[in-house]
Amino acid sequence: MSQALKDHIWTQLGLGYIVKQIYYKHKSIWWAIINAKEMMTSDDFIKQQDIVYLDRKHTKRSWHLHQNPVISFRTWAFSHPDDVFYFQDASEDNGICVPFTIGIQTPCQLQAMVSLGDNGAISMDATFDTIDVKFHLFTLMVFDAHRTKILVAWIITSR
Repeated sequence: MSQALKDHIWTQLGLGYIVKQIYYKHKSIWWAIINAKEMMTSDDFIKQQDIVYLDRKHTKRSWHLHQNPVISFRTWAFSHPDDVFYFQDASEDNGICVPFTIGIQTPCQLQAMVSLGDNGAISMDATFDTIDVKFHLFTLMVFDAHRTKILVAWIITSR
């Protein structure tokens, strides 16, 4: 795949297009080339999985700000202060290890929590070892009057 095509796909991903939209647009151009009996290049034969691969690289590039994941989280937290409601950097105090912790909640999620949460009940779901770094991910949800879950925050911790 040429660098020009990769750049084009990354631009489309950055604009918010999903993989299928990009692939089907490429296929429509491909069919036009076939119907016009024009000369084809290797760029004309990309598959949807090629775009998925570039999408994964694009996504990883957007949140991997540093090789060390804790530094990457810290960098993200300081560049998005409106979305961070709690931040505790990893440290050691009198021989006691204090874990890294970040709480993330967008203003829209805060508004949903306050206005749609029914009876103030909060539900929490925890996951571990689902991504390539070893962090605990806690998802906080509230329930509206119809008992529908509404995601309102995340907490990520190193322990």
